[in-house]
Amino acid sequence: MNPAPRNDGDLLSPLFDILNNNSWSWIFLVGVASFALMILTGNALINWLKALPNMKWSAREDTPDTHLKKAGTPSMGGLGIIGAAIGAVWGFGWIYTVMSLRGSANAIVPAAVRDTVIVEQIASTIFLAIITGFTWLGYADDKSKATGRGGLMARHKLVWQLVLTIAFLVFWAYVVILAPTGYQFGFGIAWDWKEMSVTFAILLILLIGTCNAVNLTDGIDGLAAGCMAISGVALALCNEGPLFDSAWLGIAITGACLGFLFFNKYPARVFMGDTGSLALGAALGMCAVLNKCVLLLPFIG
Repeated sequence: MNPAPRNDGDLLSPLFDILNNNSWSWIFLVGVASFALMILTGNALINWLKALPNMKWSAREDTPDTHLKKAGTPSMGGLGIIGAAIGAVWGFGWIYTVMSLRGSANAIVPAAVRDTVIVEQIASTIFLAIITGFTWLGYADDKSKATGRGGLMARHKLVWQLVLTIAFLVFWAYVVILAPTGYQFGFGIAWDWKEMSVTFAILLILLIGTCNAVNLTDGIDGLAAGCMAISGVALALCNEGPLFDSAWLGIAITGACLGFLFFNKYPARVFMGDTGSLALGAALGMCAVLNKCVLLLPFIG
């Protein structure tokens, strides 16, 4: 996000200037906030999951036989991870927006900068809403399994993944074309329907694959959360997003996953389930697209 000038008479301007002089200060605060939120809400989340009526938590079918003893350990812990990460990013996003606009009444903040800040926050909210959609898809699947209905049908999950991924790609194309940074569609390609269709098809397959790849790593103590904590740092380091500062989300994922490891380390008290893994996989792929580091996904993920 681009720094905005501050009104020297504003009591908050020294703090804002300190943060804006080093963009990593904002990133650090977001990471600490997501970690703290996960730590503070973890026990309550586990107790709530255990108290849910008619829920039978069984071990995943694709885990080793030695892990069958984990039957009874609740999943859906991803609600805590995604809630902490999105809460930190969205909350600090609004703090940034409000602090950026406080001097606008005295014409200290140029109109172009003000509009950019507002558009950034709107874009961030839309992006986070799409990730929330993946969270609720995973939640519906986890709940269906725990209540003995066998989970969502594979084709239904795929259809919803396609819908949400296409929504992101439309959002991404809109942001890319209208971004004030001059970032062009694709690799410097002008808007062309033929080129766009090829790009969309490739990214659609990539994003769906990344989403389900993270899903496959869940079910073993600390595995998925540990891997995503590392991936989040990588996303923050290679951030070059046009509007939404996806470095914030990358470090928020790291903070939330590190906090989740307190409850997911051996012996695990909770698993993230599809609720967390589908959303984290989607976030990983989408941030890579926004950061223009898609080719690094095999190494980041």
